[in-house]
Amino acid sequence: MSILNSIRRIIALFLVTALSLIVYPNGAKAHTVLDEESCETCITVFSDCHIEGNNFKRFSAFGRMLLDAQNNSFGNDVGVFLGDNTMNGQEIESVFFYGLIKNFSFADNYINVMGNHDIGNGEGNYEILSRRFYGYSDEFLGIKTDKPYYYRVINGVYFIVLGEEQLSVNENEMSDEQYEFLKATLDKAKADNAVTFICCHHPVFNIIPTENNDLYDILPQYKNVFFVSGHTHLEIDKDWTFLDYCGIKMLNLPRSTENADTGNEAGSYNCGIGMQIEVYEDEVVARVRDYYTGLWIDGFEMHYPIEK
Repeated sequence: MSILNSIRRIIALFLVTALSLIVYPNGAKAHTVLDEESCETCITVFSDCHIEGNNFKRFSAFGRMLLDAQNNSFGNDVGVFLGDNTMNGQEIESVFFYGLIKNFSFADNYINVMGNHDIGNGEGNYEILSRRFYGYSDEFLGIKTDKPYYYRVINGVYFIVLGEEQLSVNENEMSDEQYEFLKATLDKAKADNAVTFICCHHPVFNIIPTENNDLYDILPQYKNVFFVSGHTHLEIDKDWTFLDYCGIKMLNLPRSTENADTGNEAGSYNCGIGMQIEVYEDEVVARVRDYYTGLWIDGFEMHYPIEK
C-alpha cells in the first residue's frame, strides 16, 4: 500500500464517517433474486453517480442507494460502477464516492469503469486524473490496474472493462491495442463457455472504430455477451434500456444520483435507478430497481436465454 493511498483512505473514512450521519435508509424490506436456490451470480450495477464535493443531497442519495443494495438477502457477488462516478474527477469528490462505498460496502467484488467526467470531461490532465482513478480503485475496491481496460472472472462470469485512453466527452477512441485485448479476452470467455459482460461507460455507438477494428464486426461473433453502459442520461425506456442493436445485446443505465436535489417526480425516475442482473444456468435476468425508494420498476425485467 503506497503512502498516498494510505493518506487517501484515512482522510476519506474520517470525512465520510462524519457525513454519513445525513444518510438515511429508505425503510424498504429486504429484496432478493427471483430464485435463490438456482441463482449462480447476482450483480448490482450503477452508472453516472456524478458525486460533487459541495452537493450533499447527492452524497446522501448515493449513500441511501448503497444501503438498499446492501439490503439484499441473497447478497451481491459483484457491484459494478459504469463511470462518471465523480463530476469533475476532483480529489474531494473521489474521497466522498469511494469513502461511502467503503462505509456501506454491498458486494463481495467490484468492477469500476472510468468515465469522461472522472478524467475531467474533456479538460484537465489525463495522466493525473487517470492515476487518481486507478489509485482509488486499488485502495477502496481492490482493483489493481494501470490501464482503463482490464478483465476479471468472478464465479465463472467474465467482466471485461473498456475505458477512456485520452480526454473525451461523448466519444471513446479505443486504441487497436484495446481492441486486441477485447478480442483475446472474448476468445478466453468463449473457450470457457462463459457468460460475459462488457462494461463500458459509453454505449456501443459512441465508440470510435479504428481502421482495423470495429465493435459491430467483433461482438456479434460471440454468444452470451452483454454490453452494459451508461453516459447518455436517458431515463429508463422500454425501447432503450434493453436493446438488441445490430446483433449486440445492450443493457443501458440512466444517471443514478445526478438529480438527487429534485427527487423522483411522478412518472419520472431522476434519482436512484440501478440494475440487478442475475445469472442462472439457463438464462440471464436483468431487472431495473429504484434503489432510492427500494422499489422494483414494473415492466422493466428482461429474460435472456443462454445460448448453448
